[in-house]
Amino acid sequence: MNLIEAYNLSISNSLTGELIVENLSFHIKRHTCLGIVGESGSGKSMSMKAILGLLPSSLKTTGCVRFGDIEMIAAKQETLRKIRSKHICLILQDAMTAFDPLSTMGEQIIETFCENMNYTSCEAKKVTLEVLNKMMIHDPLLIMQSYPHQLSGGMLQRCMIGLAMALKPEIIIADEPTTGLDSINQRNVLAEFKRLREEGMTLIFISHDLGVVRYLADDVLVMRHGQCIEYGEAAKVFTNPDQPYSKYLVDTRKSLTKVFGELINKGAATSC
Repeated sequence: MNLIEAYNLSISNSLTGELIVENLSFHIKRHTCLGIVGESGSGKSMSMKAILGLLPSSLKTTGCVRFGDIEMIAAKQETLRKIRSKHICLILQDAMTAFDPLSTMGEQIIETFCENMNYTSCEAKKVTLEVLNKMMIHDPLLIMQSYPHQLSGGMLQRCMIGLAMALKPEIIIADEPTTGLDSINQRNVLAEFKRLREEGMTLIFISHDLGVVRYLADDVLVMRHGQCIEYGEAAKVFTNPDQPYSKYLVDTRKSLTKVFGELINKGAATSC
């Protein structure tokens, strides 16, 4: 069963006439992960924001995107807000924009749990502490008392990821969720996404890191200049891509991985 079906999704700038995303079509099945890859500016993030009604009014969205019985492009903002709060969670690349600078982290997370999970304040506080601990955040009580500007981008990112996971939506859209995290925290966060996949969570995972996408995704959508270059099963795209651009991305990653491995081996040999 498909949770989301998109047909001919296009985004244009109504002020300049520029076509930003052109005739993008894809679907995502329940309990699977769709990976979306491509260079910066390819339209990956913008396409997901268009689906959720999060683009500025100067950008015009056309096409058809169905979520169950709801046609998302034509839906009213009130309907989209309900979908965003209960059914589809978006983890933004820029975590700083996701939180209110005038409220503490604890106030915001607890309020979100109370509104969306029907928790009491005491229950929400307990769950918040559990979420922060699961995301390997030390001294969670101090973090709850802090304002967003007092935390690093990586810390905010982990708070946002933990919050989205705890809300247990039907779909999580993760837009470069490991941006700003060190290698240890990246590994922990990816392990959490892997666990969610194994438990049946439906994911849309946006990244320029092909290794991460290959680790998580069942299907892959390759984008360039606002267009779909290739779309299919991840195993097929990563081992035998049809399009030259997809092959270029895969070969580039293999080359970088090989060079990195050689440098590591060389360093190990030198130290001996």
